[in-house]
Amino acid sequence: MEISHEEYLEEKRKRAVEFASGMIDGSIHYLEGAIELSLLRFEVGLPEDDKDFLAIAGVASEIDHLPIGTSR
Repeated sequence: MEISHEEYLEEKRKRAVEFASGMIDGSIHYLEGAIELSLLRFEVGLPEDDKDFLAIAGVASEIDHLPIGTSR
């Protein structure tokens, strides 16, 4: 079964909210969250110059050489 574009956006937005909420409550390390949110940046249907996602993408690009998550 194929999902609609709107359903796809909703799914990706929920995932972004889960990661952002986890970063806030401490259940997701903020560096891991930054990487995931940066990957979701173009999947949530916001403009490319969204200031919040640009900030997260900036953090993610600065840490892409660090061992994060299981590799750490």
